[in-house]
Amino acid sequence: MNYDKEYKECTMFFANCLDTIAKKANDYATEEDVFSNFKKISNVCEVPVEKTFLMFMTVKIARIVELLGKEAKNESLQDSLMDLANYACLMKVYMEDKDGNKT
Repeated sequence: MNYDKEYKECTMFFANCLDTIAKKANDYATEEDVFSNFKKISNVCEVPVEKTFLMFMTVKIARIVELLGKEAKNESLQDSLMDLANYACLMKVYMEDKDGNKT
């Protein structure tokens, strides 16, 4: 694969990631606080919100390991990789917002 093809593939992947974040935000969080679902889980589990993100990421990594070399019946390897990327991105944005750092 050359650089141009890699760049095109990555651009499409991240565009799909952003589309998924937008769609799921309406289903999982409140309009006033896009991190409300992670905060609720944080409270129930009595862990910091950052660890909640890490728990979700760990579950996705475990799912990816199970999917390697298998055909998925429900959620594909591509879906799981996208979810993992989205959790990493959301964690970054959450931490910057919490610390008052705007990029």
